[in-house]
Amino acid sequence: RSAHRLDAIAAWTERLAEQGRPTEVVRFDQLDLLFFPNVAQSKLLLRHGARGAMTRILTLIGITEGFGNDGIQATPRPELAPLFRDSIANTCLDHLYKGLLEAHGNDEAGTTKEAGHDKMWYAIRDAALDHPPVTPDMFENLPIAPPPGYSGPAKPAPEAIGVGEMKLLFPTLDPMFEILLSVLAQILVIELVAYGTFAWAKEVLSDPECSSAPDFAPRMVDYIQADESIHVSYLQCALAETRCRTLIGQDGKELAGATVVDAICERILS
Repeated sequence: RSAHRLDAIAAWTERLAEQGRPTEVVRFDQLDLLFFPNVAQSKLLLRHGARGAMTRILTLIGITEGFGNDGIQATPRPELAPLFRDSIANTCLDHLYKGLLEAHGNDEAGTTKEAGHDKMWYAIRDAALDHPPVTPDMFENLPIAPPPGYSGPAKPAPEAIGVGEMKLLFPTLDPMFEILLSVLAQILVIELVAYGTFAWAKEVLSDPECSSAPDFAPRMVDYIQADESIHVSYLQCALAETRCRTLIGQDGKELAGATVVDAICERILS
């Protein structure tokens, strides 16, 4: 799945840069990446045999990754070309439905024949923590709400991030298009936050005093992060392409893409 995505995304992003356009809609430094328990706290707990917090966090990450396929498949897919004043041929936007979204979902939750990131995180957890008990409470109070149609044990916290309850910001814009942009922005922010999680997990789980798999666990995290870097790149590119274009509302009037994308990203970040 990665054979051609890397070169294609790089080419689309380079084209934006050559046009003098921003290539990112959310910067890494805009995020609050404070993590609890932090590295020192996590190591202290593990050295004393208290594995519950780490077990829950690694389980939670796997659950969230598993939302990927269901969430992406449930995302609205309006016909994009009529929503832009100018052509979107040969852009990242033009390829969202031609494999980018599908590949992303398969990376996260696998296919019928292969495991995805969700199972990889569970493998990391079980190897590093010697197959710890996973209790029902570890599936409660998730910070990210399950996508529509989810029937598993995970239950969101009252303040969990979700798209379903969001009010539309632009009444004249095709509502399915605004929802699509909101989902892409939300996934982008989650993927960027994950970068902080990867660094935290690698530092904790590579310590032989705290991990039974100090080589395997961080190596698996690296494999996952290689995929997540692709996800961040194409999401940034598609939203940046939208931002620099003129959109057409349902009333036929034009809207600046920057106005729409900036407002959506600001809401997701807040």
